[in-house]
Amino acid sequence: MRADQRRRLCRILRRAGRPDVADPAGLSFSEAAAIPETFFTVWANVFQLGKLQPGESILVHGGASGIGTTAVQLCHALGMTVYATVGQDEKIAALRPMLRRLTTKPMILPRKSAS
Repeated sequence: MRADQRRRLCRILRRAGRPDVADPAGLSFSEAAAIPETFFTVWANVFQLGKLQPGESILVHGGASGIGTTAVQLCHALGMTVYATVGQDEKIAALRPMLRRLTTKPMILPRKSAS
């Protein structure tokens, strides 16, 4: 996150000292506080720096990570074709249901190490 983005976020957070937003059910304060960071990171990198547009495609490496799942969801919601790489079978199993909810044809590319 660039310095100007950090300053802007700090101003928002200072104003947000009052409880305008309800805590998400089932999440601790720390877990809920981390949610905006992943969305800001994806937005800044994919849309502001990368200038991705609806109708374009994106390959998300680490698609089952926090940043990866956020990128998959945001990009799909904004009309991009999303491909994701995942390194382990357990992570493929975790990502597949989310992709099925988002699209009729999930695109998961397993990363296999060269033997």
